[in-house]
Amino acid sequence: MMEYNLLQYLREGLESGTLAPPGVQARIVEMQPLFKGTHTQTQVDAIVEFSLKDRHNKLSRAVIEMKSRLTPMVLEGAI
Repeated sequence: MMEYNLLQYLREGLESGTLAPPGVQARIVEMQPLFKGTHTQTQVDAIVEFSLKDRHNKLSRAVIEMKSRLTPMVLEGAI
């Protein structure tokens, strides 16, 4: 249940602009996509596209993975 609340918070915050810095627009490309490798599958929380309000032709994409606890081992697994 908490995971859903965090994902909903992320979605609403990015769509409304409250989680992005001033002058930055965020657009959710995909929520919880599944990446399949040869031997593994990885699911992340979101893929988000960011742009500056005055430079719409310069886009950056980011993969977002939220973790409640961060240890070196968890960070290594997320990367």
